[in-house]
Amino acid sequence: RGGGGEPARAGGVYAFDIPDSDYYFVQVQWCDSPSQEQSYVQWDREPTAGDHLMRAKELNNVLQTSDKAWLDAGVHHLYIGSAEDQDWFILGWARINVRKAGLNACSYHTKCCVDEFGLCYRETEIDVLRTDLPDASWGQDLFLSCVRDSTPPLQLKRLKPRPPATLEAIDQQANELTLLWLPFGTQGYISDCYCSVWNIEMRRKGEEEWIPSPDCWNMPFAQSTCTVRNLEGNWLRSNTMYEIRLQQTCSLEHLSSDYRTVEAATIPGCTFHQHSGVDQFFECMDGTLCYMYEGAPFSGDSPCCHYFGGRARCPMSRPYMCQEAEDCAEWYNGDKDHCCMPEPGCGDIGGGNRVCKLRPFPPESIVATSSTPDSLDLSWKEVVYASKTFRPCPFGQWIVEIRQRYYSHWFGEWVERPECAHTDFTRSSCTITGLIHNANYFIRVKEGCQEKEDNGDWGEMEGFVQVNPLHAEPPARIRLIERQPFTFAVAVEPGAANDCEFSTYEMLVRPMPPTGRWRRWNYFYNDTRQGAVLNVTSLAHYRWRRGRLRSWQEYEVIARETCVNSLANSDWTRTRVTTKPVATLGPIGLQVRASGSYWLEVSWGTQQPRECEFVSWNLQARIVGRAAWDDVDVCSGGTRWDRQCNVTETFTCQADLTYIGWADVCIAGVPCPMENMEEAACRAECSRQPACQALRYQGAYKKCYLIDSAIRPLPDDPVHRTLGCARNLGLRSGTEYELRVREL
Repeated sequence: RGGGGEPARAGGVYAFDIPDSDYYFVQVQWCDSPSQEQSYVQWDREPTAGDHLMRAKELNNVLQTSDKAWLDAGVHHLYIGSAEDQDWFILGWARINVRKAGLNACSYHTKCCVDEFGLCYRETEIDVLRTDLPDASWGQDLFLSCVRDSTPPLQLKRLKPRPPATLEAIDQQANELTLLWLPFGTQGYISDCYCSVWNIEMRRKGEEEWIPSPDCWNMPFAQSTCTVRNLEGNWLRSNTMYEIRLQQTCSLEHLSSDYRTVEAATIPGCTFHQHSGVDQFFECMDGTLCYMYEGAPFSGDSPCCHYFGGRARCPMSRPYMCQEAEDCAEWYNGDKDHCCMPEPGCGDIGGGNRVCKLRPFPPESIVATSSTPDSLDLSWKEVVYASKTFRPCPFGQWIVEIRQRYYSHWFGEWVERPECAHTDFTRSSCTITGLIHNANYFIRVKEGCQEKEDNGDWGEMEGFVQVNPLHAEPPARIRLIERQPFTFAVAVEPGAANDCEFSTYEMLVRPMPPTGRWRRWNYFYNDTRQGAVLNVTSLAHYRWRRGRLRSWQEYEVIARETCVNSLANSDWTRTRVTTKPVATLGPIGLQVRASGSYWLEVSWGTQQPRECEFVSWNLQARIVGRAAWDDVDVCSGGTRWDRQCNVTETFTCQADLTYIGWADVCIAGVPCPMENMEEAACRAECSRQPACQALRYQGAYKKCYLIDSAIRPLPDDPVHRTLGCARNLGLRSGTEYELRVREL
């Protein structure tokens, strides 16, 4: 450099005479500071005029050695300074790079003055710095005396500094983070870290690459705070979580400390809080980049973003927007955002740089469902900012509004719902009641502040939600209309339709009792709402094979009405149906074996009983020509194998609404009435009692009354509906009878 501290445009130290250059070589770098290294010359040959960008007179003996045995251990001396006849000097920093030689334990002295210097040791380099005054010139000769290590530098045992004791973000803004840290330890803390500096690297959370912070790089060790404003060619992003790490970096890089890492988030901000990242181009609201001089060659206030939603960000060269847009960029349609240079900014002309008016973000994930025909269950998710402690305003309440959708082109007014006005920020759900069944509604939610003008933006639910329709009422009845051993048919009587647009009846059938192994449910459909008859002939096996119904089997049957809108489907109506058993083949070969004046002896044979569980034989007789059959109850007793009897009497029975006075006509010696008795047993008991002339039987109560006289009609009494039977003792002599028998 030339005299006076100014850079020499046509001069510089660049030539050296070094003995035995074929045995070793020396690099000399001339720099303003360690972070601003300029080109250097590597001397392993004779210099030429093209070796350096700057030309100057040759200077001999600028770098001399007193000993050429550089590969041997020992003390070596270096001389850095100017020739006596030249006025060259260094501004305060130099780097000596001796390849194949690690130097240590250097000391220095100067020819004159009290200038102070510091030494930063590297693996094969030494930095010499002026330390007594900042940015001081270096205008004298300097002598170094160094010891070369016999062990390669990377194999030396050295003490690494420990990571910083603390690192925290003490101030968080939309586009900057202020960090504070403390080094590890105080007095008595020893390490081999020379000339250390602090370096900060950052990345957005979730990304992999660490990026050096241009604002907080090569900071002096004495510094303990820094504000990060720029990263990746732009200001920090608002409402973003960053990972930040700090390292104490040493001149011997392998001795640098481990990192201390912390997470910190910027607070939310406005779109214009970052510039476009491109010089001379606006960024429009839809992301389009627009040339600032298009249509405005002198002012740079091009209206081109008007066609893309307006300006969102200013160019990198003019990164600030003015607060009072009326004072700037007077062109049509009111699009007046004006961008300003960083210095001095918008200033007083535009009212200063624009202030970001930040309101709460709209809620997310707004979901509404209906569980009843007059209500909606609503939930939403409040926005969680990257900075957990940030709130744009003091919270007031949640504000929920709904409006009815009549048709695609016809909507009602927005109406606020007080059920959802929670003053607790963490309550993000509510139930809206009193709605119209089967109606459609739009819903929107926003965060309300204590000051209404600060309220957040609306978050609107996607599409609309339908309130449940009124269910169709369950079928009034499932009525059995026919049953056979392997099939049955039922009729479904509907209930009220309400909001149901009829689709079909759904019926499910399963055998009773239900079992886990067989899921014998099946679906039956019918498209007639009134008078629907469903025939059940088979059931589906759980493997989708089908099988017919079983005879003499009880089945549970449930049916419901289904609708075009399944939300209106009715509930189930239940009943139970039992299929008929397979009937016995019945007796055969009925014949008269003997006869008398007043009796007949008969016999018959049997066939397969199938599913018949034998109770008794039912033998009936009638005089030829009469319509009514009379029961012969004297033949009803015994077992299935008792297949003959004497017909000595019959009973003539009729169902009527009359009864007789029990107390004075019941026969003596038997209970009156006899409780819990079947009709056939009642007649058989009458046959065994000589005094019994008739009987009355009340099927509803299973009561049997044995009477000592013939039927005597009395006034109607429906409560005591009875079956009256007159006992006919002995057959009529000389009369032809018809006989028949069946198995019960």
